[in-house]
Amino acid sequence: MDYNQGPRPMIDVSALKLTCATCGTAITELPFQPAMNEDGTPQRPVYCREHKPQRKSFGPPRGPRRF
Repeated sequence: MDYNQGPRPMIDVSALKLTCATCGTAITELPFQPAMNEDGTPQRPVYCREHKPQRKSFGPPRGPRRF
């Protein structure tokens, strides 16, 4: 299975009037369609490109192995 397919296409979410949970900047595009509550707010926080949480590294630590 090839999981490395390059960048995901961006979805226009400007009609949802989303703002960054950190700085309040308007968000017009996301690489996913956010799940929304009945009141029109996102179920999870969304972030602008500057404030999006960094992906955590899963797997062994980088660097030389020590036995």
